[in-house]
Amino acid sequence: MLKIGRRRRSMAEVFGQAIRIVFGALGSAVGVVPTGNTGGTNISMFKRVPIAPAIARKLDGE
Repeated sequence: MLKIGRRRRSMAEVFGQAIRIVFGALGSAVGVVPTGNTGGTNISMFKRVPIAPAIARKLDGE
């Protein structure tokens, strides 16, 4: 997402992704990672997003 923000020359996206990288690393270290979050700055980094059942099955290896 950071690369996409840079290609689009969207400073808001680049800044938002930089913040996500820092807080994402910290969140991963303590086990607080919201499932299903796409990682774009148009969705809060703390919001959990439902995963489509078909995708969930693939992730579970079915």
